[in-house]
Amino acid sequence: MTRQPREPNRLRGYVPAFSGELHEPPRKRTTVPHTLLERILDGLERL
Repeated sequence: MTRQPREPNRLRGYVPAFSGELHEPPRKRTTVPHTLLERILDGLERL
């Protein structure tokens, strides 16, 4: 009985372990473009 509710929760991503991972990716995505922009600006300044 306990395994049934846990399976759909994992698929939906409501598990605390998965919820933390889901919150992390968006932050990483926001930091990646900034680093890319900084590298591009540095490259333009060098040119």
